[in-house]
Amino acid sequence: MAGWPINPPSQAAAPVDEVTAIEVEQRVGAGYVVVPAIGRVGGRFIVTARLLAVAAGRASNDGSALNEFPVVATVSTEVARDADVLGALDGLVRRLRRALGESYLASRRGVPLPVATTSSLPALKAYADGQRARASEHNKDAEESWRLALAYDSTFALAHASLGGYLTWMNRSGEAEPHLAAATRFSVHLPPRERLIVEARIATWRGDHRLAVALRQGWVADYPGDQEILGGLAYEYLRGKQYALARDAFTELLQVDSLDAVAHLDLATALAELRTPADLRRANVEFVRAFALDTALAGGVTYLHEYAAALALTGRADSARAVFCGMLARDPSVRARGYRGLAFLDLMQGHPADAASNFREALKIYRVVNDDPLSELSRRRRSGRRFGPNRGSGA
Repeated sequence: MAGWPINPPSQAAAPVDEVTAIEVEQRVGAGYVVVPAIGRVGGRFIVTARLLAVAAGRASNDGSALNEFPVVATVSTEVARDADVLGALDGLVRRLRRALGESYLASRRGVPLPVATTSSLPALKAYADGQRARASEHNKDAEESWRLALAYDSTFALAHASLGGYLTWMNRSGEAEPHLAAATRFSVHLPPRERLIVEARIATWRGDHRLAVALRQGWVADYPGDQEILGGLAYEYLRGKQYALARDAFTELLQVDSLDAVAHLDLATALAELRTPADLRRANVEFVRAFALDTALAGGVTYLHEYAAALALTGRADSARAVFCGMLARDPSVRARGYRGLAFLDLMQGHPADAASNFREALKIYRVVNDDPLSELSRRRRSGRRFGPNRGSGA
């Protein structure tokens, strides 16, 4: 339950039917849902539990969702008294877990959707697609996905905030501000936790670092296990160049979820910025862990540059050169950054002629693709170094 959103107690929730239960499983990425059934035959109760593979199926639009998901297993039992029904159901769940094994269930866990500030599942899925696209620096795909989410639900506060933040980072402030204002407007009626996430994100993109930190710190003090907001706080420290605080916060976050690839990546960045020999060595390890957990992150140009720089600063210049050379086989914009990285590496190693040659190659490509490196650097400085792969547009 650690990954569930944490909100102060409120009024009793409405009864949950089977279709709603399946939607919940899709949102949290659990992969499975147990569907119970209770029938009465004569004087006895027949209790049945079916395990459905939500990750392997799809939800239908007409409410007949249960027919869309494969049944992994079915177990049943009989009891004589209604007071024994819940205990029987608990026993059936234990039988399913024993029969399939924890490793089987864990290995088939799905990817959870982000915290919901919309009642539209298609909107939430489109928003999640945007987050994943931004994590791998597929910026156009991210923008299209967030706009699609808003087409499904124009009141989706989190999508407005993410799109507004991204447009701010791209120096498109005229387009960004209406989305940030809409996020503020539509967050008013959200539960306290979700409203805080939106408010903190808007503070981040409007450059109010102190408010962005204070909002998240206050919540984490009361709910220290809240992974989403703790991650946002850690990344805000990183954006604010408070690298020691970022290191500690990301380390705490990884104690909650050691498989969070983005947290490993951001921890590596904080460690690399601290520049002590021990921190740099640890940064190299964290970069490798992040890329192993999520190979899409290895496609991010900024992250590869940071990894190569950490390698170079720990005396592994050959490994750093291999990273930059690997970028030369990609699209022109990435290739230009590869040449630029090689040029800086040449300067570090005392080879100015080679550095000049690589800088010239980079500039040739920049002119062809009309990609101004100064504009990119300006965006990074304004946004606090770089746009985080989920965290920067997350809590």
